[in-house]
This record gives sequence, C-alpha cells and structure tokens, in this order.
Amino acid sequence: FMKAGESMLKTMSETEGVETLPSGVRVHMLEKAANENQRPTAASAIKLHYHGTLPDGTVFDSSLGNEEPMSLAVGQLIPGFKEGLL
Repeated sequence: FMKAGESMLKTMSETEGVETLPSGVRVHMLEKAANENQRPTAASAIKLHYHGTLPDGTVFDSSLGNEEPMSLAVGQLIPGFKEGLL
C-alpha cells in the first residue's frame, strides 16, 4: 500500500496544474476564481466539487456525479482540505 501511495503522490506532483503545499497537500485547481486575490476564509460558505481516491485508484467519495456542487462552510472541512482552499 505504501508503494502505491508513493507512486500516486509522484504522479500527482508531475501533473500539470498540481501545486504541492509545504505540508505535502497536493492541490489541483480545475477552475480559478475570476479574482485570484479573492480567497475564502475559515468562515466562508463555498460551493465545490471534490473527488477523493485511494492510492490504488478506488474512489472513496466524490461529488462529481451530482448535478450541483456541494455547499458548505470552510470550517466544516478536514484540515488538509481547508489548507488547500485557504
């Protein structure tokens, strides 16, 4: 499982548009805000689609099949997800 995880992280870091944050969190922004200086805060309400996979490619959670993006507060997100947004 560790080798699969290392391979997934390497592939992700080589993907165009993927940014690796200092903590190691990888962010792949598919669409940026019109004003790139505008960022959410921990108190912001946001709409987003997400797609979570395990190293072997198994999808463990995804909103991509939903017609509308999820609406939630940034403060409700897990730490790594919050870090990617803030």
